[in-house]
Amino acid sequence: MQEKGGFVFASNISGSGKTEILTPDSRSLPSRSGTWTLRVPTERFSALLDDLRKLGNVRSTKTSAEDVTADYADLESRIRNKQREEDRLLKLLTDATGRLEEVLTIERELTRVRGEIETAQGRAAMLKDLTDLATLVVAVVEAKPLPAPPLPPTYLEKLVHIWKTSWERLIVCLQEASFILVGAIPWLSLPVIVFISCYVVHLWVRARYATRGI
Repeated sequence: MQEKGGFVFASNISGSGKTEILTPDSRSLPSRSGTWTLRVPTERFSALLDDLRKLGNVRSTKTSAEDVTADYADLESRIRNKQREEDRLLKLLTDATGRLEEVLTIERELTRVRGEIETAQGRAAMLKDLTDLATLVVAVVEAKPLPAPPLPPTYLEKLVHIWKTSWERLIVCLQEASFILVGAIPWLSLPVIVFISCYVVHLWVRARYATRGI
């Protein structure tokens, strides 16, 4: 901004980055926004506008121009006329005969003319400022709302969390135990199978010997 020869004329920023909770059900902060009024030399207005467009996504742009040359020339002419009128009144005051009423009348006219000159000069200075400096109003809105920190859990919420966690762990343990039990069934049934097989063989052998004896 300074390298363009401009300055910040006014600014207004709303919103805050502070961790504020609006309601218990709303845990995000509104987007921050700001408006800046910039003054920059007229010949550098376009360059500054191009630089500002690179700072974010431009939603809208509006420009307008007003030709105040004629108004400025008219004011300059009025000021010169009033200054000549002031000079005539000052000469009249100097040449006054000393009558109080006449002096007071001339002084009132001088006060009126001086006030009109100062008003016109102020208006002329403002118009000159408008011709030398361009006014740029920039409105900025934060792209995403700032996340607010989570609310600390209450005592009841902590109890519920511990209860749920305990049940979840118990279910996991039971599931693991069931996996181990199912995996161990073949190994546990092996002795039974061997015993039955041996008993069947024993009966078969006894049956053969009994047949031979007959």
